[in-house]
Amino acid sequence: MLILSAIVIGLWLGYPLVISYRIPDLGERGQFGDMFGAVNALFAGLAFAGVIWAIILQKNELSLQREELKLQRDELEQTRKEIKGQKEQLQAQDQTLKKQNFENSFFQLLRFHVDIVGSMETPGSGHSITGRSCFDSFIAYLANSYNAEPGDDFNETWRQFAVNNRRSVDHYFLHLYNTIKFVDQHPSIQNFKEKKHYTNLIRGQLASNELGILFYYCLGDRGGRLKRLVEKYSLLEGLSVNEFLHPNHKAKFGDIAYGTAYD
Repeated sequence: MLILSAIVIGLWLGYPLVISYRIPDLGERGQFGDMFGAVNALFAGLAFAGVIWAIILQKNELSLQREELKLQRDELEQTRKEIKGQKEQLQAQDQTLKKQNFENSFFQLLRFHVDIVGSMETPGSGHSITGRSCFDSFIAYLANSYNAEPGDDFNETWRQFAVNNRRSVDHYFLHLYNTIKFVDQHPSIQNFKEKKHYTNLIRGQLASNELGILFYYCLGDRGGRLKRLVEKYSLLEGLSVNEFLHPNHKAKFGDIAYGTAYD
């Protein structure tokens, strides 16, 4: 471009000198100049075509730049999607890990419940009653004490029972309450249907005689918090009428506490 520019400028500057030297007469100079009118038009057209060609080149270059920008935007969008997918995958893995940790703790609590029942012991007729059979003894004690004081007031009967069996009963129900509460309040279990699934597993560990003692414990001085959870998750489902000290006692709980399998 520098060489071509130098040539053009040289011709432009040298042209008048050459013409003045070669054609002294001014009239002849005009006629000679008119001979190049068509050439001037040609160069003017070529210059205009050059401008058009430059515009076309610039347009193509801009189109290529737009295409490159579009590819960059698409690549950024794909990167964002990949990052979002990785984030969702990490969240799912985190939720799965929390669920696994919850279930490990939950089933360990259920094993502790079985161990607590197995270690229970209460005095019997000439021998000690152990394990789940203790609850039959508890029900019999409550029935005998309550029948000795007819009426619908069983609070004093329960208080006396709790005093005589505090060591076994308090430990048993404290653990049961904490196990149900663990399911009710655990952050990884938000859906009620899921919570009901796990509380049903707890319910499956309770025999009918245990449900009877659970019923009356919830009506005692220390059972208010447990009563709320028992009703919420229908933990008295399957409770037999034989476990009530009086048929009217059933109304002490809402119908939801008995679920759909009340006998």
